[in-house]
Amino acid sequence: MTNCLVCIDVYTVKAGDTLYSIASQYDIPVALLMRVNKIRNPYNLRIGTELCIPGPAEDNKKKCA
Repeated sequence: MTNCLVCIDVYTVKAGDTLYSIASQYDIPVALLMRVNKIRNPYNLRIGTELCIPGPAEDNKKKCA
């Protein structure tokens, strides 16, 4: 069984944020946050960037892509 992930929130990067601090806030792995948002360089996080915060789809009847 595959888990479907959707954006459950959108986070706007602020001064002082790191991928680790954002991932910790939402209790998700940094690697998942990077993959979902197509981030290749974790040290190039820009203020004002909107990040998709992934989480499980509530409607389990939808097919996963």
